Amino acid sequence: MFTPVFQGELDLPLDSDSFFQSLEKVASRMGKEGRYTFSRTSSVSARISSTHLNPFGYTFNDATLTVEPASEKGIHIRYRVSFIKWFLAMLFLSFQILIAFSILMFFYVRRLPSGIQGSALVSFFIAVTFWALIWPLVMTVIYRVLMARMFRTLLKSIALFKRLDN
Repeated sequence: MFTPVFQGELDLPLDSDSFFQSLEKVASRMGKEGRYTFSRTSSVSARISSTHLNPFGYTFNDATLTVEPASEKGIHIRYRVSFIKWFLAMLFLSFQILIAFSILMFFYVRRLPSGIQGSALVSFFIAVTFWALIWPLVMTVIYRVLMARMFRTLLKSIALFKRLDN
């Protein structure tokens, strides 16, 4: 549930060659030019990967797609997408927040009366634990849903625009 990976399946009314050609065009235009690289690993599978890191947008670092003929008119696509770099960037940012709060709290707690300092430290560490450890996991669950929706829409739009091209 908290892993930065999702999988899915989708049926599209295309043949596999036109799908891979359209996917290569889309991958080369996603984000900044050259962010994603498209490689065809076999006649039925492809991989889209990214070497860049952008923790502030819909980014993934690896997508593997496998295409099977589903019927006379279409294909069945299985995909697996990983966004581990985004997850690691989120952890890094959370630990920066943890360090900043720790420094600020050190100066704040010293000025409190000695009877309150103990409860202030407990409250502080509960809040910091949430922001540094639990919040990235919550964001990963939310981000996975958003990325899955975005990737599915991306694949559906390939079929839509391919039909409009013809």
